[in-house]
Amino acid sequence: MVSAKLLLGGSFLRVFTLIANVVIAFLLMPYVIGKLGDEWYGLWVFAGSLITYLSILDVGLSAATQRFYSYHLPQNNHRKLNAVLSTTFFIFLGISFLIAAAAFTVAYVGMALFDSEEIKKAFYFTTLILGLSLAVNLPLYSFYGILTSNFRYDYTSYIQLIKLIIRTSLIVILLENEHGVIYLAGATAITEVIGTVFLLFFTYKIAPWTKVRIRYIEKENIKEYFIFGIFAFLASNIEKTRFNLGNILSGTLLTLTSVTSYNIALKLCEYYFMLVQSILGFSTPMLTQSYAQDDGKETSRKYIFLIKASGIFAVTGAIALIPTVEVLINLWLGAEYPDATMIFYVLIGAFALASVHNPSMSIYISLSKQKGISLVMLIELFTTIVFSIILTPKYGLIGIAFAAGGSWLLTSLFAHPYLIAKYLKISLFAIHKLNMIFILFGSAASYVGLYLVENLFENDIYSMMFIYLAYTPFVFFVLSAIILDNSQKSMIISLVKRRQQV
Repeated sequence: MVSAKLLLGGSFLRVFTLIANVVIAFLLMPYVIGKLGDEWYGLWVFAGSLITYLSILDVGLSAATQRFYSYHLPQNNHRKLNAVLSTTFFIFLGISFLIAAAAFTVAYVGMALFDSEEIKKAFYFTTLILGLSLAVNLPLYSFYGILTSNFRYDYTSYIQLIKLIIRTSLIVILLENEHGVIYLAGATAITEVIGTVFLLFFTYKIAPWTKVRIRYIEKENIKEYFIFGIFAFLASNIEKTRFNLGNILSGTLLTLTSVTSYNIALKLCEYYFMLVQSILGFSTPMLTQSYAQDDGKETSRKYIFLIKASGIFAVTGAIALIPTVEVLINLWLGAEYPDATMIFYVLIGAFALASVHNPSMSIYISLSKQKGISLVMLIELFTTIVFSIILTPKYGLIGIAFAAGGSWLLTSLFAHPYLIAKYLKISLFAIHKLNMIFILFGSAASYVGLYLVENLFENDIYSMMFIYLAYTPFVFFVLSAIILDNSQKSMIISLVKRRQQV
């Protein structure tokens, strides 16, 4: 059983950590652009996006660790839990050597994209440092499965906060001393090592019996982990592609300067998506442990509640941003990036509906049913790339945004409802109905918000205060009243007031 205090406390810390990251990023981004310039900042984002793709070489074993650890945790079998950890750890260790080799290759081959010798050198060393950092730390990331399976999101939040403080401090110090992107990559690598040290500390604090031994490796389960991991890898890394593909395409098909405009809109959407995800971040271990202990009925009940809750937060967050995004970008970075606002409008609808279906992604992992959604998302990825290449020459950044957002939207509208209804044996109409309620309500409320901002306020700050402090809370409570049934409302009230066991 998991205490409500632990769930609510962990969710609060996850949200606080994400907000802290967003606030720091908002403050830091114009500072970094100002210090580096658009071209060098574009290079920094471009190199970072490429290295993000090297993480796909873990073939989904991070998700496999969390899933199988969560599945066996209710039995409290330490030998089995250590076997899961040891098996994935040593597989990760082998993958780390592949990542290191890939980092050298990407760094060397990628230099051909640039004419300037200075930029070539910076790209090579920046990419190499970030890639080797990933290779060194990857095997120990399997320990995160122990923390999340035990719902210790407070500890994962502490690690992220420590990394945020150290990384931000190092970046400011380096830029104030006029160092460039190579030094920023070094600061990032140092931060990751420190974060890994704290990860090990917290792991052994809650599970002192944890051991990684070669003799614990379960050779007979390696195939099962890989099969699970491959499809989890497809799903999770296509999701990463959604976040980074636009930056890479704009950097290769357009210019490094264009990466900055696209990245501004993308970061706003990404932070929004991560915020909604962090609020209900406990969904995967909760649904996995529920599925391990019952016949699926309780899992279905929890899923319906989680998708309703996720939809409420997703729609409310989008409504807070849509009427104020232009003002927000101008206050944040100035009026030099007009394309960013339009790109945001194109992307936010897809991000909102994808945020609604965060619990759907948790179901695929919990039930070990990622095959269907992985194949759908693979088609989606191919479609995004093809249409981006077709649309970009004529429509530029907006073409990339339409290609990415449109493909993602179709997955949320059709693939998720069909697969969830099939796996959980619940009504397909019920899921479509929730989708339609969120879309119609969100569209209407966004239109009203835009109308109010444009017609009632002359001062931008007043309009933002009205949306954030009055209109958004009103929308949240109205949507909650529409979506949640009486038993779900009672459950929320009891969780908050009495912190009873759930």
